[in-house]
Formats: sequence, structure tokens, C-alpha cells
Amino acid sequence: MNKNNKIYLILIVIVILVIAGIYAYQSSIKEDPEEELLKCIAKNTDMLYLSKTCSHCQNQKKTLGEYFSLFKTIDCFYEIDKCKEADISGYPTWIINGKKYTGEKSIEELKQITGCECDITDETIKAKEECADDRSCINAIESSCSSNLTN
Repeated sequence: MNKNNKIYLILIVIVILVIAGIYAYQSSIKEDPEEELLKCIAKNTDMLYLSKTCSHCQNQKKTLGEYFSLFKTIDCFYEIDKCKEADISGYPTWIINGKKYTGEKSIEELKQITGCECDITDETIKAKEECADDRSCINAIESSCSSNLTN
């Protein structure tokens, strides 16, 4: 192997090691707890009904901030038929784990309603991921979490 080929080979190995190091560092960084919490709340929210003309809805969007886009929403100004079909009469209306909640909700209220205060632990996150979309499995984890919080 000539000298130029050795230099190229060394450079390629260095580049690969740098890329692997960057990847390893990024995967070791934990998600922001607020982001993790809002993702959990969004995952447990079946639907959020809003209207573009509703000031309370605008406040709710501000409360959710940059994470608003994670939520499944229907704007009743544009999709009135879907809102009538779901028997939505006020905004915002949350459908969380199959139950209806009306009015603006704080992050604290949403944590309690969804049971997401438990999702901050790696163990609970892993358990919920193993449930996949099995709602009864998720509900069992959340109810055991809620009882642990009150004890």
C-alpha cells in the first residue's frame, strides 16, 4: 500500500470514529422532561376540539406552546359536522382516554387526567411502549401509577 492510500484510509477511519462518537453522544442525551410529558399527554388525548374564533382555544394553544402540533385536533369552525357528530357544544373540549373534558386545562390538570405524571420514569415509559396500542394495558399501568401517587 502506498503512502497516499494509507493517509486516505486513516482519514476514513477518523471520519467514521467521529460520526460514531457524535451518534453515541446524541443517543445518550435524554429528552427534555417537559417535551416527554407533553408527548405523553398528546398520546393519551384522543381528540382536542377547538374553534379558531374561540379565545379560550387560543389560550389553550399558548399553554401547549410548541407542542400543540403533537395533538390530534379538529377545528369546529371548519369541521362543524364532525363536532356535531361528537356532540361537542363548547370549546375547547378534550377527549382523553374516551372521556370528555370541557374548558381550558393547565398542564397540571392534563397530567392528572392522563396519568402522565408517571411517564417521567424510564420504567413506566418502557412498560407503556410494550403495551403498544392496547388501551387496557395502558390503563392498568396508569391506574397503578395513580394509586402509587396517592399512597
